[in-house]
Amino acid sequence: MLLLAACVQQPASVSAPGPAPAPPVSPTSPLPPEPVASTIPFPIRSLNCAELIGASDDDRAAASLFFIGYRAALARVRKLSIAEIQAIEENALSICAADWAMPAARAFGIAVATRGR
Repeated sequence: MLLLAACVQQPASVSAPGPAPAPPVSPTSPLPPEPVASTIPFPIRSLNCAELIGASDDDRAAASLFFIGYRAALARVRKLSIAEIQAIEENALSICAADWAMPAARAFGIAVATRGR
């Protein structure tokens, strides 16, 4: 008998408390800006360290990950741990900081070749 009581619908006048309605947005209140993703392609072979270091954090991280994968594939590296990836990125960016005119691909190539040394 208790099971049937659980199936009985409540009258429409009883409503469960819901979340409070959002306050109305006035037309003069500023909305937070939408994040802007870079859609400008970058030249992989000619991207220099100055351009890489000057990129936004997200673009630099994406480019770094690309270069690590690219240079690791060329060097036939089959496995990299997260710690190795982080060390390679740090090493490549420090190489870039020392020579801003160097192609970024070369800096990552050096960092991949010298990983763990």
